[in-house]
Amino acid sequence: MGAKEQQDGGPDSPLGGLAGLPVYPGTIPATTEKEEVAAERVLSRRQFLRRALVTALAIPPVAAAAGLGYVGFFGEDPEERARRYRSPHMGEPVILGTRERYPYTRSALRIFAEEEVRLTPERFAYVAELCTIADNIADQVAVRMKDAHGSDSVRDAIRLAGENPERLLQYAHAIAAELRQSGCFYDYEGSLADAVDPAHPRPSGAAYHLDCDLLCLVALHAASRHDVPFHAVIVPGHMYLGSPAFPAFACEMTAFRGARATGHHLGRGLRMVPQWEASPAFSPSHDAECAGHIMSEGELQEAAIGSILYEMAEHAGWNCEKLRRILQQAERECARGLPGGLIPAARDYIVWKLERRPARE
Repeated sequence: MGAKEQQDGGPDSPLGGLAGLPVYPGTIPATTEKEEVAAERVLSRRQFLRRALVTALAIPPVAAAAGLGYVGFFGEDPEERARRYRSPHMGEPVILGTRERYPYTRSALRIFAEEEVRLTPERFAYVAELCTIADNIADQVAVRMKDAHGSDSVRDAIRLAGENPERLLQYAHAIAAELRQSGCFYDYEGSLADAVDPAHPRPSGAAYHLDCDLLCLVALHAASRHDVPFHAVIVPGHMYLGSPAFPAFACEMTAFRGARATGHHLGRGLRMVPQWEASPAFSPSHDAECAGHIMSEGELQEAAIGSILYEMAEHAGWNCEKLRRILQQAERECARGLPGGLIPAARDYIVWKLERRPARE
């Protein structure tokens, strides 16, 4: 594959140099009664303090075992730390000039972001905010890789990430660590803007939320800036990362939460892991996962549009006038003929809501 020039613009671009990807409804694990009881215990003050102290003492050796250097945030208030990730140029931007190993011509996150701003321009500020977070995560990942390899050059350390599956997984671990540092937690989401909207309920210490698809987009954004061989892979109801360089490689980005799924419960049976949870436990590839579909750039764009249309319909509630306008937009998007099936699915959902609406009156 020949070298591909960067097409996203620099970190000063209106969307913070980011892009986006599709959103298929992520699989939410069911919560058992045993887990609910365990979660209640964890949330008690005594258990919280004990867990926080033990984890704080254990972090340095865990980081050393993972081969990752923690970028000094110890003692920093979580809310203040989250604000740092929302500030442009939190660290020195690290963007390689060409793309020889990253398989797309643009950041997958930017693809999503541009479509969301096109369809919902009133939400530009929130979209740009998440893009800034992703930029800062990518830059901090570069620093972590430099520390891990003891390299004098950040760029040289990044280039090592794609040399073998083990280093590629190490790169994913660095992204996971930055997700936790930035205050991310897991919840289903189909909109970049909604992911950072303060109206969304969140546990203490959490700044924003992402699901499997958006987590992959953030990772792909870092990969696009660093020319790391990641691509998006989908199976029914789920997305994970694969690699064009290593066909057997698969990385489950939802594992950024840690080895155990205990902690906060935010309605709907969702399982949230406190931000002090131990280092991530990425599972190696499974045969079923390796059989997933590798997404093309056009499919990423189609999935982004379909996901945003679905979220627009959700925001419209049962307002027929709004739903009809969204349906007209969905019909125009279907006429573009992009590869994939999420736009027609979103259109059918809007039609279903309009047909069901009289029965609710």
